[in-house]
Amino acid sequence: MAGTVIVNAKVDSYLKERVDAILKRENKSASEVIKATWEEIARTGDIPRSLREETEAEKQKRREERLRVLESAVCHSGAHHEDANRDVREIMTDILLERYGYV
Repeated sequence: MAGTVIVNAKVDSYLKERVDAILKRENKSASEVIKATWEEIARTGDIPRSLREETEAEKQKRREERLRVLESAVCHSGAHHEDANRDVREIMTDILLERYGYV
């Protein structure tokens, strides 16, 4: 087995404070999280999706998937697709898209 090395990273001090508080709450160290992230990358051969920059096409695909789920939920609420109140559907869509940052 290969020896260990030290990995250095620079982060904003406010970011470090916020993350340190979360790690403390979860009883984890920065080293454990960094090691687990690196192990995941080595295991999969890819950067985790949450750490990758999404392309516009990927963002659009996710928006469309969320809209399909929302539309399905509205339509299965007892209203027929044609009879569903379009104003309510549009408002719900806007709220959810705005809430999850997809607008």
